[in-house]
Amino acid sequence: MNSLYCLPCKLFQNRNHPWFQEKVFTNWKKVGERLSEHENSLNHKNCFCSWKNLEASLQKRGIDKDLQDEIEKEESHWKAVLHSIVDVILHLAKQGSPLQSSNETLDFSDPKCVHF
Repeated sequence: MNSLYCLPCKLFQNRNHPWFQEKVFTNWKKVGERLSEHENSLNHKNCFCSWKNLEASLQKRGIDKDLQDEIEKEESHWKAVLHSIVDVILHLAKQGSPLQSSNETLDFSDPKCVHF
């Protein structure tokens, strides 16, 4: 099979686009002229950009990587908050202190209010 095709265009080209009907290139006498024409076409440039965006995303260099980093940062924060809450509960349990008293107001000047 002596034919040439463009991978980005093959992968990302709109199936209804008229250029899609040209599946392969076989006229080798005009290869330079046709390749230059194809590479400068808006359709090829759009397909090439889509291909590079997919490649960057798969290598985790795109916006997906930034979103994943943000999710992991948020997850780490809430794990630390949960760990702190568990530490407080364990400390109060060791001292035999209730999680709340009969008085719902917090008066930090009252020595009975502060357990730490």
